Amino acid sequence: MEKEFCFQKTCEHPELLTREMVASFLGVCVHTVDNYRRYKGLPSFKFGGHVRFSLAEVLKWLESQRRMPEPVQ
Repeated sequence: MEKEFCFQKTCEHPELLTREMVASFLGVCVHTVDNYRRYKGLPSFKFGGHVRFSLAEVLKWLESQRRMPEPVQ
């Protein structure tokens, strides 16, 4: 059963997200979040072996990934 993403229930400080929270938010698996972090520039912090993400930076990165459709001729 997949966990439902909820800031209030999972984190006292919702602006700092775990890999699992980001995966749920984006609708992808944790492995994909790791790949985005390593190869696509998804900003993160590392604290004593734990990876955390800033909600504001995740949203900013997500917007930077937007691709506008090519105009139809």
